[in-house]
Amino acid sequence: MVIPWEGPFFPPEGNRRSAVESLVRILVVDDEPSLTRSIGALLQSNDRLIEDCGSVAEALARLNTSSFDLLILDYRLPDATGLAVLDWLLSHNRRESVITAQPQSARIRDHDQRRAVDGGRHRRPAPQG
Repeated sequence: MVIPWEGPFFPPEGNRRSAVESLVRILVVDDEPSLTRSIGALLQSNDRLIEDCGSVAEALARLNTSSFDLLILDYRLPDATGLAVLDWLLSHNRRESVITAQPQSARIRDHDQRRAVDGGRHRRPAPQG
């Protein structure tokens, strides 16, 4: 899991949003419609607004016009990897929390794994040696 902003998921009591704004906004970014529907159904609740898209370009278009509380982000997308979205979030000082997902069979280069973890300001302990 990569979290670009290291803060509480929900705002402190004094910073609570109005009733209309109180919905938790979730963006699911995955190019497999059946998986996107399943994630949406699993997370559906009266206090959540779930949107989905299937590419990095679509995700960035949504992020340019809206903010979200959480992104569920696939690594392999048709137009780029999920790292492009993480890079965009960091370069725009966005505060969305992010969960990255990948198929177990996906082979991700060590460099990309380190970049995702380091870019998310989440550091793994150094291997003991």
